[in-house]
Amino acid sequence: MSNLLVKRSAVAALTVVALAGCSATAAEEAPSTAEMRTVEHLYGTTEIPVDPQRVVVLDAGGVLESVLALGVTPVATVVPKSTGTWPDFIAEKLPDDVASVGNSEADVSVEEVIKADPDLIVVTSEDASQREFYDNVKDVAPTVAVGDVANEWKETLTILGDHLGKQDQAAQLLAGYDARVDAVRGQLGPNPGTASVIRVRADKLNYMGQEGAFIWTTLREVGLRAPTTQSIGTAEDSFFEVSLEQTNLLDADRIFVVTDGAAAEPGQFLETVRSNPLFGLLEGDIEYLPSNAYLFGSIMKAEAMLDVLESGTQ
Repeated sequence: MSNLLVKRSAVAALTVVALAGCSATAAEEAPSTAEMRTVEHLYGTTEIPVDPQRVVVLDAGGVLESVLALGVTPVATVVPKSTGTWPDFIAEKLPDDVASVGNSEADVSVEEVIKADPDLIVVTSEDASQREFYDNVKDVAPTVAVGDVANEWKETLTILGDHLGKQDQAAQLLAGYDARVDAVRGQLGPNPGTASVIRVRADKLNYMGQEGAFIWTTLREVGLRAPTTQSIGTAEDSFFEVSLEQTNLLDADRIFVVTDGAAAEPGQFLETVRSNPLFGLLEGDIEYLPSNAYLFGSIMKAEAMLDVLESGTQ
């Protein structure tokens, strides 16, 4: 999901520049009147506000999307490193004055985080290697670390609902999603058929295994399955590279071509893929999806995938 990948060298630099003189002061000046409670997260337990009002989200992907879906507007967040801007479906939910405190990898300014005056910081991390960064920002304000595994987006939403005091909203979002899944499954009928999810990158072609990739969490729930010619994959191994000569492996009743922005530019790799004679022999219905809106998991992207599936049944 655009994970917060903070390099050790960047952590050290941030500590020297920003925290030496600022974080202690911010912690001392933080208001003490808010009602607090203790929550568990990836790195232990932390006392956080019962009703946080100034949330900083150090993620530009699934965690940020889940926070927005819960109706919480962060006072500051990060932008995707690859593009420097948020996708439209995120940008339209953010106010014009939301502070950007860096990009979604190593370039986060702790000084800017302090200026945002948060009462809760949400950090995303998939492993303990990011513990140093958490340790450096936890003194600015109460901080929780939330995993962002793409095909576990429902769990991420539930956890964030608890941390943000939005448990009912999280439950309602999941119930609404489940109801839509049932409706789409009914529209597809008893034999939904097969689907193939292709990712076109700047210089390579992959398909996504149905047991590991985020998009497949929704496709499986409505009854679609990958063709038997494809590996089903695992959570750890869900992308399988194919050559242009193996394009026949990608055929299915419905073919979703998820394309990175650079690959879709005129004269780039998507044109190479589409001009391949074997691609022209694919018999399934082909739909093109931008990777920044469909690739990694959140309730917002899962709902968007249901929109695509519904449009294909009409």
